[in-house]
Amino acid sequence: MVDELQEKLNEIEETVLATSSENLIPRLLQVRGVVNHLRQINPPQRDVVNRLAHGDSKMIRPVLFALFRDLRDNLIRIDEQAASYADQLLISF
Repeated sequence: MVDELQEKLNEIEETVLATSSENLIPRLLQVRGVVNHLRQINPPQRDVVNRLAHGDSKMIRPVLFALFRDLRDNLIRIDEQAASYADQLLISF
């Protein structure tokens, strides 16, 4: 999903740099909505995965903690990318 958002942002950037920029505002708003939604749903998931990675649940075997830490790190990376995309979109407006 993050790669798809990056593609859309690149397309929008190319459109802005081109002479014709028709339909730009609706595209910007659509991508902005997706980025905002991603930024909304990511933190709760990250919190749950973080608790699982630290052994807060007795149902998770310690051997799986490393996998949950990797997942948490990926969620952090996604959140950082989404914040960067939000900044890019803010500049566009």
